[in-house]
Amino acid sequence: MSCQVLLFVLCTLLVNTATCLWTKLDIWKKRCFIEDVAENTMISFDWELYAYKNQAYEPKPTTDATLELLIHRLRQEDGPMDGKDNEGALQRKQYLKTGKGVMKFFAESHGQYQLCFVLQKSEKNPGTIINQAKFVVDITREYQDDEDEMIESTRDAIFTYLQRGVRRAKQVKMEQRHYKHREEQFRAISFLTSTRVLLYGAITAVSVVSCGCFLMINMKSFFIAKKLV
Repeated sequence: MSCQVLLFVLCTLLVNTATCLWTKLDIWKKRCFIEDVAENTMISFDWELYAYKNQAYEPKPTTDATLELLIHRLRQEDGPMDGKDNEGALQRKQYLKTGKGVMKFFAESHGQYQLCFVLQKSEKNPGTIINQAKFVVDITREYQDDEDEMIESTRDAIFTYLQRGVRRAKQVKMEQRHYKHREEQFRAISFLTSTRVLLYGAITAVSVVSCGCFLMINMKSFFIAKKLV
């Protein structure tokens, strides 16, 4: 049951962010549809145009026709209307001549937008007239708020990473200072120990030589008295 609910939620999200549709276009006849768009939304139109020839649609997009795109803003949902509103104003007019491509439109405010397509003859091939074509469009929405949240999360991640780097640098510096202090202590102890060893060796050598000289001086008379020498 939970898997079915999760699948339904995912499908709902996909439907809300992307729409794929196709329609039949007749030459010089306008075909329109209305989109209810949230504010700060980038709408991408991935479109293709297939000509109708010989009682069938061609398998590849055609360049023998021009598609006129008109985008009007119908009404505004947020706040009262005033003279500055562009209700019913033309937002975009563009001629699509490549047979397929991607067109983007940014909606700054929440409202309903009417998108109209008109099939016209091609300027490159004026002798070739296509009376009918199939128009396929895949509509994708990218919300600016999601991008802002992504930027904010990325900024937080970078800030956290920098904080960790600063903490690691401080820790390495403290360890280096500790090891340097220990090395200085070890050198001082080694120097003191070496000095003491040298001093002890010198005192021992002087003591041995003094004892030897003393014994030689005092034992000489003893050896002469005993007539050993």
